[in-house]
Amino acid sequence: MIRQCVDENARSVIDQAEYQKLYAGFVAQYEKAKDKLEKIGDLCQARRVKREQLDAFISALLRQGSVLTEFDETLWFAIADKVTVYASDNIQFTFRDGTVVDA
Repeated sequence: MIRQCVDENARSVIDQAEYQKLYAGFVAQYEKAKDKLEKIGDLCQARRVKREQLDAFISALLRQGSVLTEFDETLWFAIADKVTVYASDNIQFTFRDGTVVDA
């Protein structure tokens, strides 16, 4: 559309103020579309990362082969991102998928 606007300006007599207004509108549309595309790309990347994390978690679970009857350090490290202790009665668990549990 911008290219078409420039070509139109080159081929015919157009008021330059009108042309600048039209051109600025097209540039604004382009920038808005570019920003939207970048946000969608970021969202796709975040989803890819989350899928990889979930795949790793599922693989760790499948390697277990049986129901857990005791603490498994490998599994814990596969699912836990961090544990934050605010006070003796206020602990927060953050898992790799972004889930936060207060205990």
